Amino acid sequence: MKLVSSGTAAAVTAALTVGLASAAVAAAPARPVTPQVAAPAAVKAAKPGDFNGDGYRDLAVGAPDAKVGKAAKAGAVAVAYGSKKGVSTARRQVISQNSAGIPGTAEKGDHFGAQLAVGDFNRDGYSDLAIGAPGEDIGKKKDAGSLTVVFGSKKGLSTKAVSVDAVGGAKLTAGDFDKDGRTDFATAAGYGTKIWVVRGTTSAKPRAVGISPGKDGHVDSLAAGDVTGDGYADLAVSWWWDDPADQGTTSVFAGSAKGLGKKVGPTIELGDTYGLAVGDLNKDGRADVVIGGYEGDGYKVYPGSKNGMDQAHGTFGSEGSDPVAAGDVNGDGYADVASGLSPEDGPEDLVATRLGSASGLSSNIRTLTETNAGITPNQNNWFGTSLALTDLNGDGRAELVTGIPGLGDFAGAVAVTPGTTSGIATTGTKLIKASAFGFGAGARFGTLPR
Repeated sequence: MKLVSSGTAAAVTAALTVGLASAAVAAAPARPVTPQVAAPAAVKAAKPGDFNGDGYRDLAVGAPDAKVGKAAKAGAVAVAYGSKKGVSTARRQVISQNSAGIPGTAEKGDHFGAQLAVGDFNRDGYSDLAIGAPGEDIGKKKDAGSLTVVFGSKKGLSTKAVSVDAVGGAKLTAGDFDKDGRTDFATAAGYGTKIWVVRGTTSAKPRAVGISPGKDGHVDSLAAGDVTGDGYADLAVSWWWDDPADQGTTSVFAGSAKGLGKKVGPTIELGDTYGLAVGDLNKDGRADVVIGGYEGDGYKVYPGSKNGMDQAHGTFGSEGSDPVAAGDVNGDGYADVASGLSPEDGPEDLVATRLGSASGLSSNIRTLTETNAGITPNQNNWFGTSLALTDLNGDGRAELVTGIPGLGDFAGAVAVTPGTTSGIATTGTKLIKASAFGFGAGARFGTLPR
C-alpha cells in the first residue's frame, strides 16, 4: 500500500486496486498482525476520519466490486486526504486485501469496501478505518463476512491492520458504546439476525461480541450516537419482518460502562424502513434518530431523550427518503439532515439537505440534482445511494458527499458539495471519478463511511 502522487495517476490500475434484550453472546475469531503499542492515557481521540492527525478529515470511498488482480469483485477502498483547500486526489491511496499489511487475500466476490466506518479504535490520536467485506468466505462458511480495521498514522492509513472473521460486514457503524475513549464498531450480515460489536482496543487480537436484537427478521440498518445524553454512544437498529404485519421496526439500545445494554424507549414500527442516521438536530445535547423510508415515503425524525426516542414528538420530512445522513452543513451547531430521492417517474435523482434548528427540522431545504453535479441524468447512475456529511476543509461546515456508483458503466464517482452558512452551496460541486484511483467499469466506486 502506498501513497500516489498526482504525477503517476496513469500508473494506478484496478490491480492496485452489537447485552441487548435477548442477548446471545459469542466470540468471533480475529486474524492477528503486528501488535499495536498501547497509547498513553493522555492521548486525545482523533477526529473521525482524520487518518493522519493533521486536523482535517479525510475521505474514504469503497469500490466493492473493483477487480483486484485477476479477482473479480474482490473490492478495494480509495482514500483522498483533506486539507485547508478541501479533499484532493493529489494525495491518494488505494487499499485492497492484496495491500501490504492488510489481512487476507483479495478473492472473487469478497466485496471488500461494501461498508465503511471511521473512528479512533486504539486511541492513538489518529482515526482508523473499518472496512466490511460481506462476501468473505471463512473456512467452509460461504459469505460469513469479515471486518478489517486499518490503523491511521502520521503518514495516513498505515500497513498495520487487524481483521475479525465471521461478523457479516454488510452493515456497519461506529460509536464509543462504553465511553473508554476508543471507538467501537458494530456490524452485521446482509440478512443477519445478529449484530457483532468489535470494541476498541490496543490489542492485536480484538474480539467481537454477538448480540441478538430480535427473534425474527434481519438487521437492515445501524447508526450510533448519544440518544439519551448520558455520554455513552447508543445504537439505533432497524430490522425487517419481525412482526405479523411484516413492518420494519427501529429501536435504540443503550451504551454503558460495560458496552451496549438493554433496549431503551419505544420500538417504532414504520413499514418499510431504509437507512438510519443519528445527530443532534435541536442542539439539546441528545442525538435524534432519523429513519429513512422507501422511495417517496419521506423520513421520520424522533428526538432523543433520557428514555430513548421521543415517539410523541416525531416529525416528518418529505423532501427525501433514503439514504439519510446527519451533520452540520452551515456550522451553527445544529445537525442537519441529508436524504436521497429517486422519483419513479421524475426527470432525475436528487439529494436534499434540511437544516436543523432549536425546534428540530427547519423549513430551510436545498437540493442537489445530477445536473447540478455536472452529470447527465440517468437513473442507472444510482445518484445519492450513499451519503455523508463531513467537514473536509476544516472550516466548521460539513461538505455533502454524494455517492454515484452507477456512473460510467458502474465505474462510479462521488460529488463533493461545499457547506455554507445558509446550507449546501448552489455551485462549486466537485466530481471525483473512479478513474482517479485506477478503477474501471463495474467497480461501483461510491460507498461512503457511516
